[in-house]
Amino acid sequence: MATLVAVCFSFFLVLICSWAFHFYNVMVLKPRRIREKLRKQGIKGPQPSFFYGNLLELNGLQKKEKKDEMKEGEIKSHNHLHATYPVIQAWTQQYGKIFTYSLGKTVVLNVAHPELLKAFNTHTGLELGKSEQERKIWKAMFGDSVVWTNGSTWHSQRKVVQPTFAPEKVKVMVDRIVESTLPLMKSWEERIHSEGGVADIKIDEDLLKLFADVISRACFGSTYAQGEIIYSMLQELLGLIANRGFTTGVPGWSYLPTKRNMRIWRLEKEIDLSIMKVVEDRKKHPTPEKDFLQSLVDAASIYNTESKSNTRFIVDNCKTIYLGGHATTVVATKWTLYLLAVHQDWQAQCREEVLEVCGDRYPDATSCNKLKMLTMVIYESLRVYSPPTHVVREALEDMNAAGIFLPKGLTMLIPMSMVHHDPDIWGPDAHEFKPERFANGIMSACKYPHTFLPFGSGARICLGEHLAMAQLRVVLSLILSKFSLTVSPNYQHSPMSRYWIMIPKYGMEIRMKKL
Repeated sequence: MATLVAVCFSFFLVLICSWAFHFYNVMVLKPRRIREKLRKQGIKGPQPSFFYGNLLELNGLQKKEKKDEMKEGEIKSHNHLHATYPVIQAWTQQYGKIFTYSLGKTVVLNVAHPELLKAFNTHTGLELGKSEQERKIWKAMFGDSVVWTNGSTWHSQRKVVQPTFAPEKVKVMVDRIVESTLPLMKSWEERIHSEGGVADIKIDEDLLKLFADVISRACFGSTYAQGEIIYSMLQELLGLIANRGFTTGVPGWSYLPTKRNMRIWRLEKEIDLSIMKVVEDRKKHPTPEKDFLQSLVDAASIYNTESKSNTRFIVDNCKTIYLGGHATTVVATKWTLYLLAVHQDWQAQCREEVLEVCGDRYPDATSCNKLKMLTMVIYESLRVYSPPTHVVREALEDMNAAGIFLPKGLTMLIPMSMVHHDPDIWGPDAHEFKPERFANGIMSACKYPHTFLPFGSGARICLGEHLAMAQLRVVLSLILSKFSLTVSPNYQHSPMSRYWIMIPKYGMEIRMKKL
């Protein structure tokens, strides 16, 4: 008996020691080796603490920042970095545009230098991909979709999915975007009429439903009402994952049966079953007109011949389209309407262009491509208030970029908002709203054209770029043709980053008058 106890004790002792060494290696030794390789190249940063890294500094400095408030007519600059990037901005001033810091066990390289950004933009290898840590965190949300896979899996999916987002495919979706938008225009007209000709409208929920309906119609041949349950579950899942707090980086925590984790698991299963039902219905009743869902169904057999893998491929990419297809577009529309409401001269010029190009007709694919002035405003809005606040990549293997050795396991964060407000790139007026900088296109807008990153860059540039631009042109042109816009006196200007997206903290309220 004593021998058995001794054997069991020895076994558990070895098990505990092995786990302790693994924990120490993951939390201390591996990050230390990566930081040392960067330090030898002259790359410095704040000293991290055990377990938390620099998380406490990030959270502490963030809370000290005062909100950026604005009263109508007072704004001269759109510099929001002190509110959205206070810590990164402070570290940039101290260490330069390339520095390192730690989020728990994850070593992060801040990448805001044009030459390194150019190297990433032109890199075509598979060594640069999605962060493994991020992939684990968001697995329940996006699965193994094209946006979240790496290596040969990503390369194979990209070749299959990319044609479904080609410009010629997007063109046929324009009429559906118009169909989705017209009921909202009517609703706003009725509200304005009921309030005596002028109304202060909180547009957040309206735009969320609008673009959800656009994606439902354009991508799945349904309406928002039919997909509302899926959207609501995805939104709840997003909140649960994003608000895990300090437990996010703790190894194994996501596998524990906590109340939050169990709800995440249930939601993941329910969402998958709901989308599978949509997919199976489409397989039984294919449509002659190929929307994105039909294209995915047709493409799935090319990607993988196994039925189970086919379904997983379709479901994961549908989840990505459902959520990613409208979240950033909603925010981009809010900020563009806000900027047009503030800058009345550009609002007038864009309205004149829309009326000249479209006349009494609704916008179509041809007229949308002729809206040069509006496109300039959209680009400048995407620069000044970048909907995605940052892009994260990881060195999946040892690699070199712009003369810098990037060790395997290093996470790289591109602070897009900071890059888009860098005077060294955009000139001394970087914080000002000046759409004219895009008069000759993106390539002539700044000193380094590869630093305009609203849709990412390089091999992993956003697949939905053309669809997003089509949605923005259609919706904004319809709004401009029907309403004059000013900023509501109730609006409080306070940009903030939530779930990696730049949002107005207190919502967006616009004063509208029927033309």
